[in-house]
Amino acid sequence: MAGNGTGAGLKTKIAARLEGTVDPRHWDLDIVTDGPIILPVKSTYSHTWARRRERADSALGAGTIDSQIDKALKKKSPAETLEAEVKREPGKWLGRLNARALPGWHFAETCTETCDTCSGAGKVRCGNCSGSGSVNCGACGGAARVREQCAGCWGRGNHQRSRQATRWNGQYNENYTEYYTETCWQCTGGGYNYVNCRDCNNGKVRCGRCGGSGKVTCGDCGGPGKRLYRYDREIVVSNALVITGARANHDGLRLAALGRWEAVLGSTGVRVEDLTCGDVTGEGMIATANISIPTATGRLRIHSESGDVWALGAGAEIHDGEPVLAKGLKLPEPKPESPWTSVAQHLAGTRLLREALARFNTATGKSEARRDLTAGTVLADQGWLLGNDGAMAMAMAAAFGVGKLRGQAQKKVWWGAWALALAATAVLTWIAIRTIIAEPHPGPELVTLLLCGGGLGLALGVGAALLARRNTKALAEELGVEAGNVNMKPGKLVLSVGGMAVAIPVAVVAALFAAYFVGWPADYRQAIAGPVEPEARIVTTTTVRLRRGASERADIVATLPAGTVMLEAAPFDDTWARVNTEYGSGFVAIRYLEKQTVP
Repeated sequence: MAGNGTGAGLKTKIAARLEGTVDPRHWDLDIVTDGPIILPVKSTYSHTWARRRERADSALGAGTIDSQIDKALKKKSPAETLEAEVKREPGKWLGRLNARALPGWHFAETCTETCDTCSGAGKVRCGNCSGSGSVNCGACGGAARVREQCAGCWGRGNHQRSRQATRWNGQYNENYTEYYTETCWQCTGGGYNYVNCRDCNNGKVRCGRCGGSGKVTCGDCGGPGKRLYRYDREIVVSNALVITGARANHDGLRLAALGRWEAVLGSTGVRVEDLTCGDVTGEGMIATANISIPTATGRLRIHSESGDVWALGAGAEIHDGEPVLAKGLKLPEPKPESPWTSVAQHLAGTRLLREALARFNTATGKSEARRDLTAGTVLADQGWLLGNDGAMAMAMAAAFGVGKLRGQAQKKVWWGAWALALAATAVLTWIAIRTIIAEPHPGPELVTLLLCGGGLGLALGVGAALLARRNTKALAEELGVEAGNVNMKPGKLVLSVGGMAVAIPVAVVAALFAAYFVGWPADYRQAIAGPVEPEARIVTTTTVRLRRGASERADIVATLPAGTVMLEAAPFDDTWARVNTEYGSGFVAIRYLEKQTVP
């Protein structure tokens, strides 16, 4: 390995990324080349004058720009200055330039000129009145009329009047004073009138800011119509850069260097050799150089997969290569249908999965946004070793794979708990049915049963929660992540435990209702509804009179023969009943009625 150490630096950086994810025994890096590459560079510089004008607060005393330029040109030309800068800092000037200021060639002067804002008038249009000189009246709001209380009725809208009138008092006509209200004719009952505003002329008053002139003193120049301006002129340099890779020892290195040329020039160990400049053509000044860049190329193997890697700079600041880690871990394509649970199990215990899962759990927003944030973080950490697809695959393993594993670990426990709850519901329901059949007043016993059911559900829920936590803790240990990253969230846990505590009593009550409506067992339904009496009817025991009222003296409606069936019968008092029969409606003495069972 050569002395510049680029290969060693690349190996150190790869080792840092793979630490905790790939066992050191399962990867190695063979450095193929470790030495500088030489990239010939040709830069053609052109320059132009950039001009700028702006307001100035104070005057400059350096003379006019033209005189300053004449003095500068007598000392050195712009090409000479550019050549000196390129030689002094070649890493800065051999990059891609676009209008970079040339040091020492910036000039400025100040002069008094006509104000841009007021065009020399010293005044500008008043913003308060928009130059009209008048604004809306504050009293009438520009309407030119105001509402005024009626002077005739003082705002009441009417007048109280009186007049003499005559009326008959039962014996003779007498005179009296009659008071009445009369609508005010001046305001027609409204209590106010609209009159012309006394404070304005047709809704307008003179603008207080400009005094009615429509003009105010210019705030830019203060009124003289002239102000100080500053002119800047400087030389800016651009270039046309040609970089050839004819002497590069690896095409991937050459492309990496060309793609990040400015970063390459700033990396450690880069040297500019054989620099020549100063040849001025019609296109501009030309500089040529050979850029010596410490580089290393190698073959990285992770498990059974391998790929090319390379680095630029003595400290391997710029490194790139093929996504060998993604291939070595056999990460699938980032598609929802990929086997993410298997991927999560395959990556169990790795730092890569641990960091991806931690980032996913701390991200906020919808699942897609959290997944994208996780992929971005993983890509920033692992870079080209994983690549874009590999980083997204890790994010999806954290989002889908671990979540499904957690669900599988907890689902078995909760299904078992609910099966026990169902069995407990069946037993408690049967006990409740037998209690209702056996006890004449089973209320206290039923309440006790329901409370026992709730307690049993709570115990099952707490037990299931503890067992689920134990399983997820074991899963976390297997995956090598913190238990908090795979545990059920506290809110869902409370709902599950509370739901089971409530579910058993509710299910028992529902089963009791269902048994009653189904009618099984029969003695249970009879115990609730009571014995079923045979259908009965009310008939007369002898010939009896149907009367219009509940009295022996009431008129007779009809005479009812013995055995007459009452269509309707309701007690009226202790002696009489109100009835409806085929002979009519009325009252019958209760002593002549009896209830008979329908045969």
